[in-house]
Amino acid sequence: MVNVRLVYFLKRGDFLSPSQSGFRKYRSTTDALVRLEAAACEASARHQHLVCVFFDLEKAYDTTWQYGILQQLHLYGLRGRLPRFLKEFLSGRSFSVRVGTTHSASVAQEEGVPQGSVLSVTLFAVAINAIASSLPDGIANSMYVDDLAVWFAASRMSVAERRMQLALDRVSRWTDSHGFRFSPSKTVAMHFCRIRGIHPDPDLFMYGHRIRCVEETHFLGLLLDKRLTWVPHLRTLKVSCLKALNLLRVLSHTSWGADRATLLCLYHVVIRSKLDYGCEVYSSATDARLRVLDPVHHAGVRLATGAFRSSQIPSLLVDANEPPLDLRRKSLMVRCWHRLHRLPDTLPCLAVSSDIMSQYYLLHSRAPWPFGFRVRKAMEEMGIDDFQICPVRVPRVAPWLLPEVFPCTCFTDKKEFLPPPVARSLFLEHAFTHRESLPVYTDGSKSDAGVGFGVVFPDFCRGGRLLSVMSIFTLPQPSFTIFSDSCSALQALCNFNSTHPLVLAILEWLVLLGRRDRKVTFCWVPAHVGVDGNERANALAKAVVSNSRPPARCHPVPAVDLRPYIDATVRSCWQDRWDAIRANKLRDIRQRLGLWSYSGLSRRWETALVRLRIGHTLLTHGFLMERAHPPYCDDCLVPLTVRHLIVECPSLGDLRRRYLSEYRKGDGSYSLFQVLGEEACCVAGNTLSYVEEAGLLHKL
Repeated sequence: MVNVRLVYFLKRGDFLSPSQSGFRKYRSTTDALVRLEAAACEASARHQHLVCVFFDLEKAYDTTWQYGILQQLHLYGLRGRLPRFLKEFLSGRSFSVRVGTTHSASVAQEEGVPQGSVLSVTLFAVAINAIASSLPDGIANSMYVDDLAVWFAASRMSVAERRMQLALDRVSRWTDSHGFRFSPSKTVAMHFCRIRGIHPDPDLFMYGHRIRCVEETHFLGLLLDKRLTWVPHLRTLKVSCLKALNLLRVLSHTSWGADRATLLCLYHVVIRSKLDYGCEVYSSATDARLRVLDPVHHAGVRLATGAFRSSQIPSLLVDANEPPLDLRRKSLMVRCWHRLHRLPDTLPCLAVSSDIMSQYYLLHSRAPWPFGFRVRKAMEEMGIDDFQICPVRVPRVAPWLLPEVFPCTCFTDKKEFLPPPVARSLFLEHAFTHRESLPVYTDGSKSDAGVGFGVVFPDFCRGGRLLSVMSIFTLPQPSFTIFSDSCSALQALCNFNSTHPLVLAILEWLVLLGRRDRKVTFCWVPAHVGVDGNERANALAKAVVSNSRPPARCHPVPAVDLRPYIDATVRSCWQDRWDAIRANKLRDIRQRLGLWSYSGLSRRWETALVRLRIGHTLLTHGFLMERAHPPYCDDCLVPLTVRHLIVECPSLGDLRRRYLSEYRKGDGSYSLFQVLGEEACCVAGNTLSYVEEAGLLHKL
């Protein structure tokens, strides 16, 4: 509670440095990494030397100056009981050291902030906030809590060295006056440069010690190299993920292993999350270098599904509904682009791309493109429109003053259990209790053509059309007594932690109306049960959607509403790739991308089913592992394939007629799509019983 009020005070006054991204809402480590990567790419395009210093703060939380925090908050204008509470929170603390079962004497803690407290990160951000303002003009920086990077780019090394040394002197003086100290041995410098020829590294000093200039260094989880090729990071990331694959190997035995859904979820959490982190930044590497991560992705999916080792990669990914890594990286890049653009213009994240620099990158094609240019190229390739993003602003009403919304309803049973006449009668009784207020009915309609809304008052009605990418939350919600059939929208109003800008705007309007003694009540009403106002609002919304007039493109879109649109566009690109593949066994069964229906089978049966669908089994493709000749059917003397075993081999005709007779065509043949497809009888056990009876189960 105290931290929420302190954070709101800091946000309202815009006291924290724009370069500080640590533990702040709508910020992440990606902000700091994108900013540094953009500066390095720009310096490379301009044929400049970029000198960056990565600082290491000694005992950051334990050496924080307590009085300095209170003094800084006083300068910000914080008065009242909150500063006194913070003073009592920081003072009067003690600590002891335990070695085994022996404890030392308790010693008073004169400086530092408590470890593990939710207030500690905010107070530490206040304590270190002024370090950015101590830097000279022209020196850029990125900060995530105590991880600080400072850089400067110049055409001559002597200029960059002199400016960076001035910045180091300023930082040293600031730390001496605020109780902090950077470690000279752990603080390193890196010279980002792609200029050919011999040029010396910078000589920089801090506290009288020379700062080492390294070829590689870690910053916020990524391994940076001086040429920004990302080869060391990709190599390290691959080794780390291959070690994590051992967990899947233990749990993915084809006979007694975990089920497919659990293993895929485990792969997402343990391995794919590592591949996703920082991909917005390290995707500036060449495609050939990025492809070293593809075997990790394929191995994880193969272990989770139980597919055979020789399975084709497109079939493997389609069966598991896992998009290729390159498409997933593009999807995450576009999401990050929209997240950055919802921040105010004063934030440094919006400076990731510049129209002025476009000529430099066009002339120097070998220079790495920064995040802003890469994401624009990805959006053009996938056909994603560049929408105007609804900005995030500081709420005018403090979070603790927002009202509690309790939608009322008279319906205790689900809609499908209520006949329309009964539901309509219950609603009329409930509406009679609100007869003294003005009834307002709202509804929204979403289709491929767009999104429309309808608002019905007793005397007039109004409708409008919005962009097709917007969600149901984007539809306007008027005041007074509001009857809506959108249960999800009403539930969102009950969530204080909602980040949707329109939900927050509605809550603010409720506060302003409450100050004018206006009462607003939200009521849920079931749709399509004959309620007059709801039916009129629904008809109005659908009529607006069918209108051929396009909506205004200047209407800002919340970033969260664009996520389904991005996912659908990426899936469409993936579908185009899948449609372009012709000679593929799985395409005979699966033409459209999607998840398989849950079968509830054991691990052995799941493994057998996925191998039959993909068309690669130990019986038919085991020769590839032994470098032998392909097998042939002993009875038919034709190459042994899954199609031949399931629907063609005459020697298995009796078993086929016993278990698969309902999928027999008029000409006596069988369709592999029906036998192994989505609606196959394998769920009921017929196909798998056929496989087991034929003695093929342990040969797959």
